[in-house]
Amino acid sequence: MVRSAWILVILVICLVSSIGASCKEVPENSIENSIEGAIARGIAENVPGRSEEVPENSIEEAIARGIRKIPLGRLLCTLSQVNSSLFTFGTDSWLADGDFIYEAGREAPTHSPSGGNPGGYLSVNDDVLNGVWYWFAPSNYLGNKSCHFGKHLKYDLKQTETSDQFATGDVWMVGTDGTTLVYFDQANYDNSEPRTSWTSYLIKLDETAGWKIEPTNTPFANDTDPFLSQWSQARLASDAEIRDVLTSLGALYIRGEFRDGPDTGSLDNVFFGMNGQ
Repeated sequence: MVRSAWILVILVICLVSSIGASCKEVPENSIENSIEGAIARGIAENVPGRSEEVPENSIEEAIARGIRKIPLGRLLCTLSQVNSSLFTFGTDSWLADGDFIYEAGREAPTHSPSGGNPGGYLSVNDDVLNGVWYWFAPSNYLGNKSCHFGKHLKYDLKQTETSDQFATGDVWMVGTDGTTLVYFDQANYDNSEPRTSWTSYLIKLDETAGWKIEPTNTPFANDTDPFLSQWSQARLASDAEIRDVLTSLGALYIRGEFRDGPDTGSLDNVFFGMNGQ
């Protein structure tokens, strides 16, 4: 029975280790601050020894006591896996938001089972109503995503035309309190990207990426002038502010429209909270 219990311990530790990624405040290689460490401490403190006299359920109860010592926010954060959408079989509940003829301003994109990077992908035709449309992330990308802090947002885009590009925010993360973080890639604008072939983007989810806070009194414009002027004067977001928005994320938008005039924008391979490249 003891042997079986220790096998259970190993399986639980392996399972917890494989789910999601540790919160930023928990060093990834620190056993003292990890869930595995909490389980181990619970066992050490609550199981008297590995003799045959150990009650049948002692180890299982010790595991539970160890897990109960983990702060709820850290546990939920750790159990939050990387969000991903490969669009193999459908839209994965992504929507297109803004610049559409529908009154709601939001529509379901077209799913294509092939032609992506590779496999399936999504596309949207621009209705050219003088707005800007964005890819709108589904609900599983929202909520407590504090474990994504310091990691990356990755996605692939392409468009059918690259002339007459204009500048505005490329990614928007909106906290439930209304705080809005905006990412803008100057090189993307200067080089008239995304291209007509698949173009990959990798954005760090911390202050090193240059996220800025959208002013509440003067929201960022959807055109080069005055957006570039507004952007140059906007305040950089701190790590603390980025972490706060990720902790209670209410909306995530990825820009889908980059030029004046009709075109088709496409999206593939979204990863939110991934490590490295």
